Amino acid sequence: MEIDLRWIPAHKGVPGNEAADRAAKEVAGGALDPGRIAPGENRNQDRERVATESTTLLTTAKRTISEALQDDWESIWARGKHGRYLHSLDVKPDKKTLKAHQNLPRALSSIITQMRTGKIGLRAYLYSINKAETNQCTCNQGEQTVEHILLRCRKWTAGGQELWAGGRPILNLRGLLNDPKMSVRAAKMMLKTGLLEQFREVPIPSTT
Repeated sequence: MEIDLRWIPAHKGVPGNEAADRAAKEVAGGALDPGRIAPGENRNQDRERVATESTTLLTTAKRTISEALQDDWESIWARGKHGRYLHSLDVKPDKKTLKAHQNLPRALSSIITQMRTGKIGLRAYLYSINKAETNQCTCNQGEQTVEHILLRCRKWTAGGQELWAGGRPILNLRGLLNDPKMSVRAAKMMLKTGLLEQFREVPIPSTT
C-alpha cells in the first residue's frame, strides 16, 4: 500500500479557501465576520457572494474529482491485471453497454456478459477452475471456448449459419460480441446448445 502525503495550506490569504471558510460558517449558523465584508457590500450581499463562490468551488471540486477518477479508471483498464479477456475483445464498459442490456431478458443479458468476460460454463473455463476434467470440446477439434462454439465447432455449424441469418459472416469474436444485435444472436445460439448447465431449463427468448 502506498501512502501519499500532501500539504494543504490554511484558508487565510487564499481567496478560494477563504470563501469556503465563510460558507462553512454560514452553514454552521455562525455570524459572518463583519471585517470580511468587502467594501461597498452589506451583509446580505456578502452572503450572496459567498453562496455564489461556494457553488463555484463545489462545481469545480466535483469536476476535478470526476476527472481524476476517470483518469485512474482509464489507467487501470489499460494496464490492470483483471479484466484482460474483456480488454482483448475491445469491449469497454460504458453507458452504451448498460443501455444495450436494459431491454434484454435476464438470461440473454447474463450469457452476453459471460461470453464477454470468458467466465462461462464451457469446458475451457471450467477446467481452469478445476470444475471439469478436460478443456477440450466434445468435437475433439479444440478447446471448448466461446470462440470455438460460435465460430469453429463442427457440431454447431447449422447453428452458426442461423446466427448469420443470411448476412455476411463475422469471422472473429471481437466483431461478434461488439455488435449489439449479433451478440444477442450469439447468446441465443449458446442457449440452444444446452452446454450451459445453469440455463438448460430456460426457454429461448423470442426477442430479436
